[in-house]
Amino acid sequence: MPTVLKKVSVGGPLLQDGGPTVGEKEQAPSQPGGSVPDISMRPEGSARCEQASQGLNKTDDDARATLASITDLVFRFDSEGRFLAFYGNSAGDLLAPPEEFLGRHHNDVMPPEMHAPFAAAFLRNSEDRQTAEYEYSLPVRGEQRWYSVKLSPVIMGDEFRGSVAVVRDITAKKQTESALRVSEARQNALLSATTDFICLLDREGVFLALNEPAARSLGANVEVLAGTCVFDWFSKADAESRRARFDEVVRTGRAVQFEDRRGDRSFESHFWPIHSRDGTVEAVAAYAREITDRKRAEEDRDGYQARLRQLIVELSLARERERSQLADVLHDSVLQLLATAALKLDSLQVATSDGDVAARLDEIGDHLSEAGRIARSLTANLCPRVLYRQGLGPAIEHLVRHFSDEHGLDVRLMDDGEPRLLDEAVLGILYTSIGNSCATS
Repeated sequence: MPTVLKKVSVGGPLLQDGGPTVGEKEQAPSQPGGSVPDISMRPEGSARCEQASQGLNKTDDDARATLASITDLVFRFDSEGRFLAFYGNSAGDLLAPPEEFLGRHHNDVMPPEMHAPFAAAFLRNSEDRQTAEYEYSLPVRGEQRWYSVKLSPVIMGDEFRGSVAVVRDITAKKQTESALRVSEARQNALLSATTDFICLLDREGVFLALNEPAARSLGANVEVLAGTCVFDWFSKADAESRRARFDEVVRTGRAVQFEDRRGDRSFESHFWPIHSRDGTVEAVAAYAREITDRKRAEEDRDGYQARLRQLIVELSLARERERSQLADVLHDSVLQLLATAALKLDSLQVATSDGDVAARLDEIGDHLSEAGRIARSLTANLCPRVLYRQGLGPAIEHLVRHFSDEHGLDVRLMDDGEPRLLDEAVLGILYTSIGNSCATS
């Protein structure tokens, strides 16, 4: 809004005695002949003059008190753009002392880069009668400082009589803004340097910040996603599962970690609560990493391990079948042949009367008996009949007795007595494994 000043004096200079005043003293109408009637001699005129003087003095005091309370710099320009007055408590911020610029034009005092902003603002004051604002920077006492200017028109009646500029030091604000921009640039660089997805959400899931990888994963850019709800970018089923995790973090104030899928892609996600001073969750930091390749590698590994286990089982079953076949050969052929040979040997021993021959036959009989014992032991070890006839428990008891008798080992068996339904090949594998364990103990 324009600054409107009545044509009255504030009763004294704005800055110092003898300096320019804020307004002009109202002139009394002239009488013919140039004389001015003396109204002060009239009683009623004298009283009005006294009241007016007191009112003006009070207005002047109020104006001085108001100006003394502000830290901004105030400049008064005439209608041509010349400095008329200055007031401020921070004279050290001036480019030049007041005595060097009062009465001079703005462009004769200020640097060239400030001529255009001032001219545009001053033109708006004079023609549009509107307040204008702009910013500029100046080197003051060896330091670059920033200022904001609010230039308001001074209107007396319908006539433009100049402008009043209120200049405020905004260096601290600019430095803060610059530091914030640098911090944001570094933060964005760090966030964008990773291929992981990082975003900051408010309590409703609305994006407060996110990096480019996160935006690309949702098929949009950062500008489009900013201010939207993250769950609107997922399918209904995916949004519901993620929303449940998100609400859990907001409700409990505890972080959560989970894995899920979106289409044929797998993700590992983390939600961390950000607490306000009163302990409530005011935002949630979300971090997600695509683990599709890792999950596929894990699936491949699990498949290879399952295949390897199957091959081991098949190999064990093949070995068990070979052992069973070998045991059958020993039992059905070798032991039968040995038994037949032993019977024929007994017949020869009965029929002979020669002592030397009988002694040789006895020796052969001993060899046959030892061969039979070894064959039976091999048959029992390869495929014990008790395993398939009575089960794993009795077979292991038989194995324990065998190791105790044959090798003098103190082997003890603990059985819970519960029946086990196992395939015969599996029984053979377990029996052989237990036997091998006892043999290597």
